[in-house]
Amino acid sequence: MQGLQRDISKLSDPATDRSAKRRTLDGWRRSVVDPLMREKSPPLTLAVTLALAPCLARLLRDKVEKCRELSGQILTSLISDLMDVKSLLPTLVPALVDRLARDDQPEPSEEIRLDNLRLLVTLADKSGSMASLITADVCSVLDHTLVDSYPEVRKESCKAIVLLAVHAPAALRLHAEKLLKRLVPSLSHRHSAVRIVALQAVGTAMQVDASIFKEIWPSVRKLALDSSPAVRQQLYTVALNWQTQLVDRYSYAACMLSVLIGGLSDEVLELRAKCQAAIANVSRVYETEWAERVKDKLDYEPNRTLIGFRTLVHENLLKMTDSLVEDLGDWTVEVRRWAAQTLAQLLPFAEGHISGYLGKLLPALAKVVHEPFAPLVFQTASAIGQYVAPDLLLHLMVPHLRTPSYLALLVHALNKSPIAGSHINTILKEMQDLAENDEAAAIADPNLKSLYLIPLARSGAFAAQVDIDLLLSIGLAIADDTVLNAMTTAPVPLFARVPDSLVNLAKRDLAPRSPQLYLVKRFLKLAPPAVVFSASALVPILERLSADATTDDSGIEAMAEVLDVILPKADQIPADVASTLWLNVIVRHLRWRSGRKAVQLRVRASALAQACLAKVAVPDLPWSDDAASAPPTQGTFAHPPPGPLTATLTALSTAMDDDPVATRRTVVTLVLRITESWGGQWDPEHVKVVYPDLVKRLDDAQDPVRVLSCAALAAVYDHVPAVMQLDLVHHQELVKSVAIHVDDPNPDVMNAALATLRAMFRVQPDAVKAHIDSTAHLFRNASAAARCADRVFLIDSRHRSAVLISALGPLPLCPAVRLQLNHFCLSK
Repeated sequence: MQGLQRDISKLSDPATDRSAKRRTLDGWRRSVVDPLMREKSPPLTLAVTLALAPCLARLLRDKVEKCRELSGQILTSLISDLMDVKSLLPTLVPALVDRLARDDQPEPSEEIRLDNLRLLVTLADKSGSMASLITADVCSVLDHTLVDSYPEVRKESCKAIVLLAVHAPAALRLHAEKLLKRLVPSLSHRHSAVRIVALQAVGTAMQVDASIFKEIWPSVRKLALDSSPAVRQQLYTVALNWQTQLVDRYSYAACMLSVLIGGLSDEVLELRAKCQAAIANVSRVYETEWAERVKDKLDYEPNRTLIGFRTLVHENLLKMTDSLVEDLGDWTVEVRRWAAQTLAQLLPFAEGHISGYLGKLLPALAKVVHEPFAPLVFQTASAIGQYVAPDLLLHLMVPHLRTPSYLALLVHALNKSPIAGSHINTILKEMQDLAENDEAAAIADPNLKSLYLIPLARSGAFAAQVDIDLLLSIGLAIADDTVLNAMTTAPVPLFARVPDSLVNLAKRDLAPRSPQLYLVKRFLKLAPPAVVFSASALVPILERLSADATTDDSGIEAMAEVLDVILPKADQIPADVASTLWLNVIVRHLRWRSGRKAVQLRVRASALAQACLAKVAVPDLPWSDDAASAPPTQGTFAHPPPGPLTATLTALSTAMDDDPVATRRTVVTLVLRITESWGGQWDPEHVKVVYPDLVKRLDDAQDPVRVLSCAALAAVYDHVPAVMQLDLVHHQELVKSVAIHVDDPNPDVMNAALATLRAMFRVQPDAVKAHIDSTAHLFRNASAAARCADRVFLIDSRHRSAVLISALGPLPLCPAVRLQLNHFCLSK
């Protein structure tokens, strides 16, 4: 001790240089500290420490860094072997506080600050219950070290708070609020180890004083999004400790429950199991502390698990939903994802109690439907449908069906919702508004089709309650291949209702762009042709539209829209239906009417007529009844009988002058078809109705129409026996009109004209020969005149008379064969 006293004096002398101080301190460590550590004699160590403490305490603020470092190390080594340090506190604590809590000249060395802090923590730890005496001093130090730039100092400071909470909770309570605020920055430190110990300190300090829980909680909850599993694990531990040990735990239960419930979907499997165990622990504590509240549930639902936890969730559901709704609107996607994730796990605990909070929850979910974490949102929607009454669910969501986000939520909610027939009708009526208003964007939404498939699949169980007509019309309004296939295999026979539905629609307003006309077009387009083209389905609609089309332009437009739908598959119309539609629909709209819309309607009517004639045989159309329907003859110049054949030919004749080329070409083709198939039922008046307009078409601007007109006139001479009854003047006019086109520069027109002259020659050879003989010199092309004479008749070298060669036709005969045929004819 005398030797130590001399060293103490030396170290206390301001004149002692730094090297001497360093040698002295090194000597103490070798000759005093190390032997004491080996001896393990606490009384002796205490005596030596009491002797050296004042000197070493002064050296803690020495100008020489090495001296400060050695003095701190010696004190730490000596105190570590002591059990009772109360006698050292008055000497060392003020010195340590001076070094660590100064604002003007703090300890510059990070390592020395760490050693000094550890020394102070060791003193507090070994003080036991007497730590309350130095709590204020320690807290003043922690006020600075908790925000130290050195991570290890922060970690040691957090450990000090935990230590004080154990040894001096009452004294710490006076400083807990300030320390908790100082801990907040460490919760977001870049080192995960710092975040872990800071969270431990917050968890411990909060149990001492929870007065600023709400202020600190947002920073704590952010750790649920931490990338480090160790940090999240510590968070779950802290949440469990608070919920089971915190004095005011039930005041803040909503916060802890949200963390534990969110942990059920943690990406680490072990942490999920930890949260499940924590929830079970919380449930047991609640069932013990609030046995009266859960007694009935435990008695009457013995197989139900976690009753205490479920009850606690129900009591805090308002706070939890408010918090999660707020998080769903957060500007960071990670927070929104965590909120959706937590909400998906919350619903199985909340069950039907969530119904009272859907008013604020559904709008928040609708805003994040298109986020990357949409599957979590849909999982929540599915749980809502499972636990919420269908009446309430539809009341809240169906009015927003036009909003795509709500529509997506409703689809997933209904997947597990126990809807009945009345609920299906409610959904269908709202969908009907979309279909009738032709809201293209809504109808094209895949979720609307998915929504339709749900009531369609469940309609079988409620067939007597569900409006099948409505189900059918909506299905056709939004149909694609998937929906049509589902309708075909539906538990109720939907397509069997098509004829009745069309009959009902025929009684309603079918104005253009009306919902009813839209449904008619969808029926005709999407329903099976065997059903929709039946007499009971198609005829009422077209007759109603035909009647409207004769009165105003809007009716013409509606009729044209429907024909546009029918024409692509008009070849599938049965023959009996075509016969029924012929006069009342087709012929009626082939007649000429003024107006551009009427022109377009004739285009479609002629196309429909062509398709129908391809399916109709002779008995199907009432051509033979034409004479029976004719009025009594009233003289030589009486009008043609207005029977079916006359009406058809008259309508076709008036349509040949239409501007659209398609109409003219189709109408001439129709005349050709009717002439070839039913020419035997014509009379001379029918020929007079048709041929003047066919002659006009010979001068048509389109060569294909001219060729067809020639073919139609040839068919009149080939297939209509009544042509023989015409006056010669008619034949002469026809020959004159056709022969002029033999000189046409288009070979197709020229050959068609020659074929027509051959047909005329077979009926009226004299008229044909006379005209050709008298006009041959007028042809611009002499070779054309020669071909005309050569192909129509052969000239006798002696008598220059015409001989009919009907067998030749347009065949390219060699001169020898032609000469033999000439001799044969002359001999006859």
